[in-house]
Amino acid sequence: MFWIIGGTLTAVTALAIAAPILRRKARDEFRGRAQAIYVDQLNEVDRDEKMNLISPDEAESARTEIKRRMLSAARKEPHEPATTGRKGAGLLIAAALAVPVLGGGLYFLVGHPGVPSLPYADRADERAEIARINKLVAKLRSRLEADPNSPVEGWVLLARTYMRLSRPTEAVWAYGKLLQRGDGEKDPEIYVLYAEAQIATDKGVVTPKSEAALDRALKVDPRNVGAIYYKATAYEQAGELNKAYAMLRDRIESESTRQPWMDSVAARANDLAQRIGARPVKVPAAAPGPSQADVAAAAGMSDAQRKDFIRSMVGRLAERLKSQPDDLDGWLRLGRAYVVLGEKDKARDAYDRAGKLATALPADDPRHQEIRKGLESTSLND
Repeated sequence: MFWIIGGTLTAVTALAIAAPILRRKARDEFRGRAQAIYVDQLNEVDRDEKMNLISPDEAESARTEIKRRMLSAARKEPHEPATTGRKGAGLLIAAALAVPVLGGGLYFLVGHPGVPSLPYADRADERAEIARINKLVAKLRSRLEADPNSPVEGWVLLARTYMRLSRPTEAVWAYGKLLQRGDGEKDPEIYVLYAEAQIATDKGVVTPKSEAALDRALKVDPRNVGAIYYKATAYEQAGELNKAYAMLRDRIESESTRQPWMDSVAARANDLAQRIGARPVKVPAAAPGPSQADVAAAAGMSDAQRKDFIRSMVGRLAERLKSQPDDLDGWLRLGRAYVVLGEKDKARDAYDRAGKLATALPADDPRHQEIRKGLESTSLND
């Protein structure tokens, strides 16, 4: 029974892919013949006029009528994208036949049609976990709505949770609450997060509503990476590839040192560069760590000398970060170094700075966990 049903569905799917191609080919041939007839009629009018069989006025009137019929016939045809040609249609038909054959062969080798699906009753743990999370989310939402002075962090946590639960519409609502209070003018990242949730709601399309939020973020902070990335996406979707590329390129090239967000932004910029024939964007090299000479020198030092040596390197790193405060990885290195030196207050400050920069990172980036652990370790009582 399984193979009968599977084979039937496969055949129907293959026909559904191939049939429109064959029908379109027949329509194109008919459409071409119809237009050819009208072209022949125009040529006949030209010949009759040259042979003085009809007057110029009659010829012009006939041409006008034939052209009107050509336009009328063209309007009656359904609007369809241009056909792919014989080679493209052949490839599609071949794919329609090859995919089910290959898929069936692969399933025959590794599939197990006799294995029953997991009974609903056996998913009790999964259902219980989902119910627990939904209960916590509802509780957090109630507390935030009841408190007129609820913290920004609480609303952001609620919205991020909605996004992880694939509920972007509710995330838009949560971020919208912060924007109504005016928190976006204090922290433009809220505008970016709101736009990101709205884009997810709109299936990846940057609508005017999302773009307006991005424009507000850029007005407050013209260098905001998230706002620039999504604004470039809006340009790309509007067909303005050169603007999108230039926006990403200029933001990368405005930095003199490597930043954690550069790889993903450069990849997007270089994809655009390839499409428009522009030069690729180069990401600055990462800040160098201790040289081999430094490591060798440290190995022969006493404990006191080694600690002073580390402290001097930490001092140089801290001084550099004053002029390059957007170096997230630099703040993480500084936090780790202060932990080694036992200076918890300075380590906590470094991790705090790193945490603020990490808001633009994806939720699964491991640096979020490192920052959280660093803050927890430096907050413990001695």
